[in-house]
Amino acid sequence: MDPRFAHGPLACVDVVDGQVWAYCADGLILDIPAKSLPSLVGWTLAEARLGAPRLNRNGRDADPVLVLTDAAAVRFGPPARLTDEERLRHLTQALPPQCAARLFDAQEQGAPEQRLLDIAAEVLQEIYFQGPRPPRPGPAGGVHRHRLHRGRPVRSGMTRPGARAGSIS
Repeated sequence: MDPRFAHGPLACVDVVDGQVWAYCADGLILDIPAKSLPSLVGWTLAEARLGAPRLNRNGRDADPVLVLTDAAAVRFGPPARLTDEERLRHLTQALPPQCAARLFDAQEQGAPEQRLLDIAAEVLQEIYFQGPRPPRPGPAGGVHRHRLHRGRPVRSGMTRPGARAGSIS
């Protein structure tokens, strides 16, 4: 076990009778001296020994994960729950105005929660997954044409060792 991450990859932070505790793997309970969200983050990164080592030599160590209970969320500042208005406002801030208008119009007409979720999914699909994609330019302004060889793309004119030119095998 890597001593840098002796307390596991994550902890559940709770407040009991004004005292802040971190419940870690294997039943370990740590006292948290933090009084604010920035100091909680600082404690987590510097002292808590939470996280996980990288999985391969090209990766990086995993960041620690903190799960805050409602009591901890109230103590450290973020709201425990968002109202429907706050959730909708948060969602629409990153959307183009015409897409946000669709959501607000549906809400004003009294659309149920599921309809609002459907509209949000439609909007995200339109923004991220639909729309014209220009062809990828290739040599001399042409378009790359790929053939597959055992799941790997092979450019036209290239062959695997021992294969005849032009074969796809």
